[in-house]
Amino acid sequence: RKCSYIKTILHKENIEIDKLYFPLHIKSDDHKIAPEKTEDIFKKNNKVIIIGEGGSGKTTFIRYYYINAVISVYKIPILFTLRDFNPIDISEGRKRKEITTNIFYQEITNHLLFNKIGIDSNTIENMFDSGDFLFILDGYDEIDYSIKTTVLKAIEEFVVRFPKNKYLITTRPYTDVTRLTNFSNYYICGLENITEIELFIHKQLYNNKEFAYSIIEALRLPSSDKYLALLKNPLFLILFINSFESYPKLPPKKSTFYWQVFDALFEKHETYSKSGYRRPKLSNLSR
Repeated sequence: RKCSYIKTILHKENIEIDKLYFPLHIKSDDHKIAPEKTEDIFKKNNKVIIIGEGGSGKTTFIRYYYINAVISVYKIPILFTLRDFNPIDISEGRKRKEITTNIFYQEITNHLLFNKIGIDSNTIENMFDSGDFLFILDGYDEIDYSIKTTVLKAIEEFVVRFPKNKYLITTRPYTDVTRLTNFSNYYICGLENITEIELFIHKQLYNNKEFAYSIIEALRLPSSDKYLALLKNPLFLILFINSFESYPKLPPKKSTFYWQVFDALFEKHETYSKSGYRRPKLSNLSR
């Protein structure tokens, strides 16, 4: 139920994810797919990393396919938000290399026991050995910089210990998780052309078709061409839709639009999609 509904900048109330989700392609160096169901993601590899820029729709993507896995009874899907590691004290060193001392194993086990899945740690270890699980790990880039190496090592050891399961990790580009061995990297594609942009607008404004058509008319103007590359990012397009009622045209200067985009990424994006999560500023710079 928690993953079946989402809130966006356009929709402050809970909306069923099926009403708003627009199917995106994912691609590797030699492979591109538009997964219809969760198992399509794993046709070439049991272990997949989804890479995407801020606002590209990674979290909505994995929530949609998590729900699909539940409905289609595909594996036992476990959705885990990796920023949950941030408040955990991981300073205590391990004396023996046992899976029960692995911090990722401990957190996943506690997560399952809290949700009344499994009886105890030993039972859950046997369940993991079965290979019947799909572990969906969202937001590697949201782990605090100081503990990323430790968490990544724990995930890597967990995957080696339980290789039969399916693994799906999301991250922004240029993080060290993208170098994990035996994982396939897929990049989430944006809205690839004007047709997809128009379909996306209709999807978001399913309850206001007249408004959708007025936005599409503005985007079809020759003066809007210079913005189309930027509007292929779902978040940026949603921002444009959100501001269109007050400012029913694209700003004449790109710099104005870039300020709007920056403000939204800085203030709004994670407020709506990450339940108030604030990304730490490593630069120590002001806004």
